[in-house]
Amino acid sequence: MLPLTGSIDRPLDPAARAWAGRWVPLAYLGVAVALIPWTLYLAVTLPVHATATHYRLAWVGFDVILIVVLARIGWFAWRRDPRVVLTAAAGATLLAADAWFDVTTAVSAQARTGAIVAAVLLELPGALLCMALARRGLATLMARASASPRP
Repeated sequence: MLPLTGSIDRPLDPAARAWAGRWVPLAYLGVAVALIPWTLYLAVTLPVHATATHYRLAWVGFDVILIVVLARIGWFAWRRDPRVVLTAAAGATLLAADAWFDVTTAVSAQARTGAIVAAVLLELPGALLCMALARRGLATLMARASASPRP
């Protein structure tokens, strides 16, 4: 297990956050705002139908990444390792993205029905389970940090 050296419910000390100043939050907010017109542009200009040269590679690669992340979640949870929090959050994101793209890229009504069933019965409940695990793990870490003596 990783040692918990300080309270995670307090802001970083001034020396640790000096490198970022105000630019980090502003940069993320700026990029989010800049993506709005880009997304609208894509919504208007992208073709409705497209053929992907590496379609199989994209899906198999995505599923390999998902397998690795889910295995790491299991490993970290079994060991009670605090890294389970971030890994479970990543797993939730990957499962939700998998459901979205399975449904939206289905090529037939039958494939879309199968994708919706898989999303509703497997991927989205799995994402919710990962989110619950991440939340519970974070609450445990915060409780440990609050109970630890403050320097």
